[in-house]
Amino acid sequence: MIPRLHVFEFCEQGWLPQVIREGFMDSLNQIHRLGQPYRYIAPVVSAWAAKFSAEEVLDLGSGGGGQVATVLEHIERQGLKAPHFVLSDLYPDVSAWRALQSNLGPERVDFLDRPVAFSAIPEKFRALTIFSAFHHLPPEEASALLADVVAHRDGICIVEFTRRTWLDLWSMIPAFFLNLLAPLTTPRFRLGKLLLSPVIAAMVTFDGLVSALRSYSGDEILAMLPPGTDEIFLVESGEIAWGRLPFSKSTYFLLSRRVRLKAD
Repeated sequence: MIPRLHVFEFCEQGWLPQVIREGFMDSLNQIHRLGQPYRYIAPVVSAWAAKFSAEEVLDLGSGGGGQVATVLEHIERQGLKAPHFVLSDLYPDVSAWRALQSNLGPERVDFLDRPVAFSAIPEKFRALTIFSAFHHLPPEEASALLADVVAHRDGICIVEFTRRTWLDLWSMIPAFFLNLLAPLTTPRFRLGKLLLSPVIAAMVTFDGLVSALRSYSGDEILAMLPPGTDEIFLVESGEIAWGRLPFSKSTYFLLSRRVRLKAD
Protein backbone atom coordinates (compact mmCIF):
# COMPACT_ATOMS: atom_id res chain seq x y z
CA MET A 1 0.00 0.00 0.00
CA ILE A 2 1.22 3.52 -0.81
CA PRO A 3 2.19 5.57 2.30
CA ARG A 4 -0.56 7.98 3.36
CA LEU A 5 -0.03 11.62 2.36
CA HIS A 6 -2.22 14.36 3.82
CA VAL A 7 -1.83 17.02 1.15
CA PHE A 8 -3.87 19.85 -0.35
CA GLU A 9 -7.41 19.37 -1.70
CA PHE A 10 -9.33 22.13 -3.49
CA CYS A 11 -12.73 21.21 -2.08
CA GLU A 12 -11.58 21.95 1.49
CA GLN A 13 -10.70 25.55 0.75
CA GLY A 14 -13.06 28.23 2.06
CA TRP A 15 -11.99 30.63 -0.69
CA LEU A 16 -13.29 28.37 -3.48
CA PRO A 17 -15.80 30.40 -5.57
CA GLN A 18 -19.39 29.21 -5.25
CA VAL A 19 -19.74 28.45 -8.97
CA ILE A 20 -16.71 26.12 -8.80
CA ARG A 21 -17.83 24.48 -5.55
CA GLU A 22 -21.25 23.84 -7.07
CA GLY A 23 -19.58 22.39 -10.16
CA PHE A 24 -17.54 20.13 -7.86
CA MET A 25 -20.69 18.76 -6.26
CA ASP A 26 -22.36 18.32 -9.65
CA SER A 27 -19.39 16.21 -10.79
CA LEU A 28 -19.46 14.04 -7.68
CA ASN A 29 -23.23 13.58 -7.90
CA GLN A 30 -22.85 12.57 -11.55
CA ILE A 31 -20.32 9.89 -10.56
CA HIS A 32 -22.69 8.52 -7.92
CA ARG A 33 -25.67 8.68 -10.26
CA LEU A 34 -23.96 6.93 -13.17
CA GLY A 35 -21.55 4.61 -11.37
CA GLN A 36 -23.69 3.77 -8.33
CA PRO A 37 -20.53 2.97 -6.30
CA TYR A 38 -22.46 2.74 -3.03
CA ARG A 39 -25.01 0.18 -4.18
CA TYR A 40 -23.15 -2.75 -2.59
CA ILE A 41 -22.55 -0.98 0.72
CA ALA A 42 -26.28 -0.29 1.21
CA PRO A 43 -27.08 -3.59 3.02
CA VAL A 44 -24.05 -3.08 5.27
CA VAL A 45 -25.38 0.35 6.28
CA SER A 46 -28.86 -1.04 6.91
CA ALA A 47 -27.54 -3.90 9.06
CA TRP A 48 -25.25 -1.54 11.00
CA ALA A 49 -28.13 0.82 11.89
CA ALA A 50 -30.31 -2.13 12.90
CA LYS A 51 -27.72 -3.40 15.40
CA PHE A 52 -28.48 -0.54 17.80
CA SER A 53 -31.90 0.51 16.47
CA ALA A 54 -30.70 3.78 14.93
CA GLU A 55 -33.74 5.61 13.58
CA GLU A 56 -31.92 8.84 12.65
CA VAL A 57 -28.40 9.26 11.31
CA LEU A 58 -26.36 12.41 10.81
CA ASP A 59 -24.29 12.15 7.63
CA LEU A 60 -21.08 14.19 7.87
CA GLY A 61 -19.34 15.70 4.85
CA SER A 62 -22.36 15.00 2.66
CA GLY A 63 -21.13 17.01 -0.33
CA GLY A 64 -23.87 16.97 -2.95
CA GLY A 65 -25.74 14.13 -1.24
CA GLY A 66 -25.16 11.57 -3.99
CA GLN A 67 -23.74 8.93 -1.64
CA VAL A 68 -26.79 9.00 0.65
CA ALA A 69 -29.15 8.98 -2.34
CA THR A 70 -27.49 5.81 -3.68
CA VAL A 71 -27.52 4.10 -0.28
CA LEU A 72 -31.21 4.87 0.25
CA GLU A 73 -32.16 3.75 -3.25
CA HIS A 74 -30.49 0.37 -2.90
CA ILE A 75 -31.64 -0.24 0.68
CA GLU A 76 -35.20 0.17 -0.59
CA ARG A 77 -34.60 -1.98 -3.69
CA GLN A 78 -33.51 -4.83 -1.43
CA GLY A 79 -36.48 -4.44 0.90
CA LEU A 80 -34.32 -3.45 3.86
CA LYS A 81 -34.90 -0.84 6.53
CA ALA A 82 -33.21 2.54 6.24
CA PRO A 83 -32.70 5.11 8.98
CA HIS A 84 -33.74 8.73 8.46
CA PHE A 85 -30.68 10.54 7.10
CA VAL A 86 -29.80 14.15 7.95
CA LEU A 87 -27.25 15.66 5.56
CA SER A 88 -24.56 18.06 6.75
CA ASP A 89 -21.34 19.61 5.55
CA LEU A 90 -18.86 22.35 6.37
CA TYR A 91 -20.00 23.94 3.08
CA PRO A 92 -23.71 23.01 2.84
CA ASP A 93 -24.97 22.43 -0.70
CA VAL A 94 -28.52 23.40 0.22
CA SER A 95 -29.93 23.61 -3.30
CA ALA A 96 -28.78 20.06 -4.12
CA TRP A 97 -30.11 18.77 -0.80
CA ARG A 98 -33.49 20.44 -1.30
CA ALA A 99 -33.79 18.74 -4.69
CA LEU A 100 -32.82 15.43 -3.12
CA GLN A 101 -35.36 15.87 -0.33
CA SER A 102 -38.05 16.78 -2.85
CA ASN A 103 -37.29 13.60 -4.79
CA LEU A 104 -36.98 11.20 -1.85
CA GLY A 105 -39.34 12.83 0.64
CA PRO A 106 -38.66 14.54 3.99
CA GLU A 107 -39.51 11.33 5.84
CA ARG A 108 -36.38 9.77 4.32
CA VAL A 109 -33.89 12.61 4.20
CA ASP A 110 -33.43 16.01 5.81
CA PHE A 111 -30.50 18.42 6.08
CA LEU A 112 -28.85 21.05 8.26
CA ASP A 113 -28.46 24.30 6.35
CA ARG A 114 -25.71 25.64 8.65
CA PRO A 115 -22.04 24.57 8.45
CA VAL A 116 -21.22 21.47 10.48
CA ALA A 117 -17.58 20.66 11.19
CA PHE A 118 -16.30 17.23 12.18
CA SER A 119 -15.15 18.80 15.45
CA ALA A 120 -18.53 20.39 16.30
CA ILE A 121 -21.18 17.72 15.81
CA PRO A 122 -24.57 18.53 17.36
CA GLU A 123 -24.96 16.49 20.54
CA LYS A 124 -28.47 15.25 19.76
CA PHE A 125 -27.25 12.97 16.96
CA ARG A 126 -26.28 9.56 18.34
CA ALA A 127 -25.46 7.82 15.05
CA LEU A 128 -23.11 9.10 12.34
CA THR A 129 -22.19 8.14 8.80
CA ILE A 130 -19.22 9.38 6.79
CA PHE A 131 -19.22 8.39 3.14
CA SER A 132 -16.02 9.24 1.22
CA ALA A 133 -15.09 12.03 3.62
CA PHE A 134 -13.17 10.51 6.55
CA HIS A 135 -9.92 11.04 4.64
CA HIS A 136 -10.38 14.79 5.00
CA LEU A 137 -9.33 14.42 8.64
CA PRO A 138 -5.64 14.24 9.57
CA PRO A 139 -4.87 11.42 12.04
CA GLU A 140 -5.14 13.53 15.21
CA GLU A 141 -8.55 14.90 14.18
CA ALA A 142 -9.74 11.49 13.05
CA SER A 143 -8.76 10.07 16.45
CA ALA A 144 -10.63 12.91 18.19
CA LEU A 145 -13.79 12.16 16.19
CA LEU A 146 -13.63 8.47 17.09
CA ALA A 147 -13.09 9.37 20.75
CA ASP A 148 -16.21 11.57 20.59
CA VAL A 149 -18.20 8.65 19.19
CA VAL A 150 -17.00 6.30 21.92
CA ALA A 151 -17.83 8.83 24.63
CA HIS A 152 -21.10 10.29 23.38
CA ARG A 153 -22.61 8.36 20.43
CA ASP A 154 -24.14 4.98 19.70
CA GLY A 155 -22.38 4.24 16.44
CA ILE A 156 -20.53 5.36 13.35
CA CYS A 157 -20.33 3.99 9.81
CA ILE A 158 -17.25 5.06 7.85
CA VAL A 159 -16.86 4.21 4.18
CA GLU A 160 -13.75 5.14 2.20
CA PHE A 161 -14.55 4.85 -1.49
CA THR A 162 -10.86 5.00 -2.46
CA ARG A 163 -7.78 3.08 -1.30
CA ARG A 164 -4.07 3.88 -1.45
CA THR A 165 -3.22 1.68 -4.41
CA TRP A 166 -1.74 2.48 -7.80
CA LEU A 167 -4.82 1.11 -9.54
CA ASP A 168 -7.08 3.40 -7.52
CA LEU A 169 -4.91 6.34 -8.53
CA TRP A 170 -4.97 5.41 -12.22
CA SER A 171 -8.75 4.99 -12.14
CA MET A 172 -9.12 8.72 -11.42
CA ILE A 173 -7.66 9.77 -14.78
CA PRO A 174 -10.58 8.66 -17.03
CA ALA A 175 -12.96 10.41 -14.62
CA PHE A 176 -11.63 13.74 -15.95
CA PHE A 177 -13.50 13.27 -19.24
CA LEU A 178 -16.69 12.28 -17.45
CA ASN A 179 -16.40 15.34 -15.22
CA LEU A 180 -16.30 17.55 -18.32
CA LEU A 181 -19.90 16.54 -19.01
CA ALA A 182 -21.23 17.32 -15.52
CA PRO A 183 -22.48 20.85 -16.35
CA LEU A 184 -24.67 19.35 -19.09
CA THR A 185 -26.17 16.60 -16.92
CA THR A 186 -26.95 18.53 -13.75
CA PRO A 187 -30.49 19.84 -13.25
CA ARG A 188 -29.08 23.17 -12.02
CA PHE A 189 -27.46 24.36 -15.25
CA ARG A 190 -25.37 27.51 -15.13
CA LEU A 191 -23.43 28.96 -18.05
CA GLY A 192 -20.51 29.77 -15.74
CA LYS A 193 -20.10 26.11 -14.81
CA LEU A 194 -20.12 25.11 -18.47
CA LEU A 195 -17.46 27.68 -19.37
CA LEU A 196 -15.33 26.60 -16.41
CA SER A 197 -15.86 22.89 -16.97
CA PRO A 198 -12.22 22.11 -17.98
CA VAL A 199 -10.96 23.85 -14.84
CA ILE A 200 -13.53 22.19 -12.58
CA ALA A 201 -12.92 18.76 -14.13
CA ALA A 202 -9.16 19.11 -13.58
CA MET A 203 -9.67 20.19 -9.96
CA VAL A 204 -12.10 17.33 -9.24
CA THR A 205 -9.68 14.82 -10.80
CA PHE A 206 -6.80 16.23 -8.75
CA ASP A 207 -8.86 15.94 -5.56
CA GLY A 208 -9.75 12.37 -6.49
CA LEU A 209 -6.07 11.48 -6.73
CA VAL A 210 -5.40 13.14 -3.38
CA SER A 211 -8.41 11.40 -1.82
CA ALA A 212 -6.86 8.04 -2.73
CA LEU A 213 -3.53 9.09 -1.21
CA ARG A 214 -5.29 10.24 1.98
CA SER A 215 -7.59 7.23 2.42
CA TYR A 216 -7.38 5.22 5.63
CA SER A 217 -7.37 1.44 5.80
CA GLY A 218 -9.51 -0.43 8.30
CA ASP A 219 -6.45 -1.31 10.38
CA GLU A 220 -5.38 2.34 10.51
CA ILE A 221 -8.81 3.40 11.77
CA LEU A 222 -8.80 0.55 14.29
CA ALA A 223 -5.47 1.79 15.68
CA MET A 224 -7.04 5.21 16.37
CA LEU A 225 -9.73 3.88 18.73
CA PRO A 226 -9.48 4.68 22.44
CA PRO A 227 -8.37 1.73 24.62
CA GLY A 228 -11.22 -0.53 25.65
CA THR A 229 -13.52 0.45 22.78
CA ASP A 230 -14.14 -3.19 21.90
CA GLU A 231 -15.56 -3.79 25.38
CA ILE A 232 -18.49 -1.42 24.80
CA PHE A 233 -18.75 -1.41 21.00
CA LEU A 234 -19.02 -4.05 18.33
CA VAL A 235 -16.14 -3.23 15.97
CA GLU A 236 -16.35 -4.37 12.35
CA SER A 237 -14.34 -3.59 9.24
CA GLY A 238 -13.78 -4.96 5.78
CA GLU A 239 -13.75 -4.27 2.06
CA ILE A 240 -16.63 -4.50 -0.37
CA ALA A 241 -16.80 -4.18 -4.15
CA TRP A 242 -18.19 -1.05 -5.77
CA GLY A 243 -17.73 -2.30 -9.32
CA ARG A 244 -16.65 -5.29 -11.39
CA LEU A 245 -12.95 -4.56 -11.77
CA PRO A 246 -10.54 -6.33 -9.36
CA PHE A 247 -9.38 -3.10 -7.72
CA SER A 248 -12.84 -1.60 -7.30
CA LYS A 249 -13.27 -1.97 -3.57
CA SER A 250 -14.36 0.30 -0.75
CA THR A 251 -13.20 0.10 2.85
CA TYR A 252 -15.82 0.20 5.59
CA PHE A 253 -15.42 0.56 9.36
CA LEU A 254 -18.33 0.22 11.79
CA LEU A 255 -18.86 0.91 15.48
CA SER A 256 -22.10 -0.20 17.14
CA ARG A 257 -22.60 0.38 20.87
CA ARG A 258 -23.51 -2.83 22.66
CA VAL A 259 -25.50 -0.96 25.33
CA ARG A 260 -27.08 2.28 24.13
CA LEU A 261 -26.51 5.56 25.92
CA LYS A 262 -29.52 7.18 27.51
CA ALA A 263 -30.75 10.36 25.81
CA ASP A 264 -29.86 13.55 27.62
